[in-house]
Amino acid sequence: MSGSGTTCRVAAEMERKFIGIDISPEYCELARKRINNVIIQPRLAI
Repeated sequence: MSGSGTTCRVAAEMERKFIGIDISPEYCELARKRINNVIIQPRLAI
């Protein structure tokens, strides 16, 4: 269960590969939006 996509979002932030699966289309869309926000944001150099 991927739920709201928190684990997938963190994996994307850490540039890891991930797969999220959920039966609920609503949660899949929520997770997709959260992950896309991470992917399209530029990373800050520290």
